[in-house]
Amino acid sequence: MTKKHDDFQAASNKLFLYLYERRAKLTCEIKAVGCWGMHGLSPHHIIRRSKGWACKNEPWNMLIACPNCHPIVDHPNSSMRLNGFTHEPFTLKAQFALADKLNKERGITNKEV
Repeated sequence: MTKKHDDFQAASNKLFLYLYERRAKLTCEIKAVGCWGMHGLSPHHIIRRSKGWACKNEPWNMLIACPNCHPIVDHPNSSMRLNGFTHEPFTLKAQFALADKLNKERGITNKEV
């Protein structure tokens, strides 16, 4: 691993823990049908980390997702069937809107993280 990758991962972990406690209140933020709630949560970067490193570890670009909901947001342009439920596409626009709404509700800004 490179130092750049290690620094990015450390920042991602720090932001995840911050949002997990302050914004998500220890539960999945997606809350799709069949959601696992507070089990196995992980960060979801709306703009994927593979698209580049700059400015991706910010509250506007991260949602907290359980293992059931994570594939729904990872594939924003397709319907999918998970655990017996069909889920409609969760577009990038809808993901950004959800992150923005949650940030406003909890008073979270990019500056404080």
